[in-house]
Amino acid sequence: DGGTYKSEQIKELTKDHYRLGEYASAETGSRTGLVYTINTEQRVIEWGVLPLNDMGLVGLDGLNQLHEEEMKNLREILEDQRVNVNRSVKGSAPARVRIVGAMNPPKEPISLHYPKPAKAIKDTNTFSSGPDIRRWDLYIPFLAEDVTEDEIAQARASEKPYSDEFYKKHVLWAWSLKPQDIQYTDDAKERIRVEASNLMKGYNFQSIPIVSRAFREKLTRLCVAQAVLEHAVEDG
Repeated sequence: DGGTYKSEQIKELTKDHYRLGEYASAETGSRTGLVYTINTEQRVIEWGVLPLNDMGLVGLDGLNQLHEEEMKNLREILEDQRVNVNRSVKGSAPARVRIVGAMNPPKEPISLHYPKPAKAIKDTNTFSSGPDIRRWDLYIPFLAEDVTEDEIAQARASEKPYSDEFYKKHVLWAWSLKPQDIQYTDDAKERIRVEASNLMKGYNFQSIPIVSRAFREKLTRLCVAQAVLEHAVEDG
């Protein structure tokens, strides 16, 4: 739903406060700004905000403004983490980028127009295709009724649970980890297999494939992320 602090969260993370990554607006952007454009006079590729933030973070606001054709240009990044250009000028660039997106459905409020929040995803131009839905790890609904008007009106500023310096150091430490730094116990491997199977049996819908047959990879990533969040590490 609109006005539920989605855009403000992204701006706080990327440009207004922590400056961890880069903010981009899908409302004013397109393939040329997000992925690449070709300078025909100099015959060079000018990379967009996503490949320029390789190994970093991009906050992509107004995601619902990207139409299906524009979304296709992001599929390569979401699937292969690389941009390949094979036009009048050829080139390739890595785009291993973390993307946090925000969008509004065409009908609001969500709870009034959709029996389940997930239905709102399918109703957007951006995610009208199943493969595009499947490629994103998490969908978090922000509903207008989550916070009452009285709570908003009575809200007061308070200290954050962590200092800015500590938070930024933690994020940069998490981003510095390499695949070889991650170790899986036998118990963890088995739990991931079992839970992935249970979730696929219970929530695998062809029309809205948030959970699909490839869900084990997604669940593994989320488990690693949770372990990093909790500092579940040895030797520092």
